Amino acid sequence: MCRIANISCLATLESDTVSDRKKAVILASFGSSDKTEYENCLGSLKAAASIAFPDAEVFEAFTSDFIRKRIADAGKRICSVVEQLQQCHRDGFDEVFVQPTHLTPGKEYYDKIVFALRDFVQLQNHSDMKVILGTTVFGCHDMPSFYADDIPPFRVPFADSYEDDREGLATICSTLAPEKGEIMAFMGHGSPDRHNPVYETLQRLADEEEIPVVFGVLEKTDTPSLDDMICKLHGMGAKHVLLRPMLLTGGLHVKREMLGDDKESFKSRLQHEGFELRTDDRGLASYPAYSDLLCRHIRVTYRRMIEARNV
Repeated sequence: MCRIANISCLATLESDTVSDRKKAVILASFGSSDKTEYENCLGSLKAAASIAFPDAEVFEAFTSDFIRKRIADAGKRICSVVEQLQQCHRDGFDEVFVQPTHLTPGKEYYDKIVFALRDFVQLQNHSDMKVILGTTVFGCHDMPSFYADDIPPFRVPFADSYEDDREGLATICSTLAPEKGEIMAFMGHGSPDRHNPVYETLQRLADEEEIPVVFGVLEKTDTPSLDDMICKLHGMGAKHVLLRPMLLTGGLHVKREMLGDDKESFKSRLQHEGFELRTDDRGLASYPAYSDLLCRHIRVTYRRMIEARNV
């Protein structure tokens, strides 16, 4: 029986069944065609997961068709999530844990991972391989869980509080210390076709904990916008701002929307508003603390799935 479920991390892929099952972890990322960013960020995540889960084989998959084509044109092949699942099935794996590295459950997560895995499990005969879908690091208290066998998908609450978000918030804020009097400003992505509430949740949690941090997203149709960020900074009486990406890698969005010379970039707008700005272009995955967070997350979610199954 194949199942898709929400889970979180493993430092050994602990199982409630047979210990000698052949296991795999697939790290599913949007992807990066920049060699340096890949090595510093996505490559670091894969290396950390390989150490954390010695009883599993760790693979990677990219959800971006454009990135995969660009890499293929350069002579290297990286699979989509479904392609990697098919390869795992051919290679005789018994259990495959698909962990998205996407920070929040936005459009890419649902379209390229959740729905792709649902179709893979429902439409093809892979009943001898159990497929488990993990949650994103942020927002997993409000995500659907899919169990696909002979019954339709149904919702399972795998996180009944915001403690995962609190831990994630503390981790990303700890990766770079602000100077005295600085307020940290994170530029996230946001969702293009529907509101992504995760950033507002993180802002609320930061305000409750009195953490000097603000969030804004680059998607013009989502909130909190850059205007919202600026308003929040003025309301906090900010004078000095540390601008950094809430993105996995420091790729094109960082170079263009965050630090670009265009007058509408985050850097240009914040400087125009009179803030004294310090910037950092490193993606979150370049920090060991974030790799550790992702591995803990896999373990915790996996245990939640086991506990839910045994209820």
